[in-house]
Amino acid sequence: MKRESYFYIAAMTMDMCLGAVFLSVPLLAHQLGATVVQLGYLGSVGGICYAATCPFAGRLSDRYGRKRVVLVSAFLCAGSYLWLSQVHHLTMMFVVAPLGLASAALFWPSIQAWIAEGKDRPTVIRTIGNFNVAWSLGLLIGPLVGGRLYTWNARFPLYFAVLGILGLGVMTLLASPADSVTAPPRRLRPSGDPEAISEETRTHLRFLYIAWIANFSAWFIIGILRNIFPKLALHLHLSSTVLGVLLSLVACFQIVGFLVIRGSDRWHYRIGPLLRYQALALGGCALIYTVTSPWLLGAAFALFGLSMAMTYHGSLYYSVYAQGKKGRNTGLHESILASGGVLGAFFGGWIAGRFGLKAPYFLCFGLITCAMVVEWMIASNFHGRGKKGG
Repeated sequence: MKRESYFYIAAMTMDMCLGAVFLSVPLLAHQLGATVVQLGYLGSVGGICYAATCPFAGRLSDRYGRKRVVLVSAFLCAGSYLWLSQVHHLTMMFVVAPLGLASAALFWPSIQAWIAEGKDRPTVIRTIGNFNVAWSLGLLIGPLVGGRLYTWNARFPLYFAVLGILGLGVMTLLASPADSVTAPPRRLRPSGDPEAISEETRTHLRFLYIAWIANFSAWFIIGILRNIFPKLALHLHLSSTVLGVLLSLVACFQIVGFLVIRGSDRWHYRIGPLLRYQALALGGCALIYTVTSPWLLGAAFALFGLSMAMTYHGSLYYSVYAQGKKGRNTGLHESILASGGVLGAFFGGWIAGRFGLKAPYFLCFGLITCAMVVEWMIASNFHGRGKKGG
């Protein structure tokens, strides 16, 4: 198997299995008597466990190797979901479901750092773009398969996930590339001038922080869309089929965005393209806040998908490029986006309960605006210092 093919198949397989789990867990919890509030708590606890594990996982992969951590993740994750398939009491779901997400958290920072090992800039751009398309396809396929299996048996999606993740573990054991890359740390510019290298390193770090802020705000919206929007859909008398199509539009247009972004490097270390993509999310928030038409709501979800493609791709690119400790950075990348999702669901639910089901999107509009202002200030401060220094 070619080196890059392994990463694409692994990413698609893991997210396909997790997509089936994400569909199955709340439905299974509902069967066991969970209230709406308890479903929210279950999602929040899982998100917190994922966010807390990711930085730890990234450092483990830096120290012990990517392949070892991916293997541990695969077998722990498969074991967790096999255990979950046998749970018959709601209380145990609050233990086992978060354990599964914590196990999955070992996988993503490790494989994201692994795929960037030993690659130059053009190759990193291309492989990250393909990698993002692969996991997005997995999130499209997983819920569709899981939904079909659920109609036969509530626990079949979990069995599907167990078999898929075990297959991923076996593939990693037998067919994955070596992760013992010994190439020296990559320079941002082939120059012997220490001041030039230091200046470019500072540029990279600033854009890394900018991308993390943008990605946090994007996943804050996703936390609201996944957890709060279904209630608004019921209020607007939208069918479950329409709701499913709307939610799938985010992943569909993420793929479109990834395909566009991977073919260009004009957005690298430039604040303008990132802000323009974030402005699309502002448009999406305004649409949901003001309209009720399913077609216009679909346009809003498409805008969210395009915006998230840039924020996620940028956050991952800056996390793995020209950094010595890639695992640490990819761990923070995943932890930050997970934290955004958890806080989005928490504050979105609170705002919706107090001010109405459309109020969370006004909150999102304000949050993204603040994030864009902070990002612009960070970039402007850098350019201003650069001019003074020159």
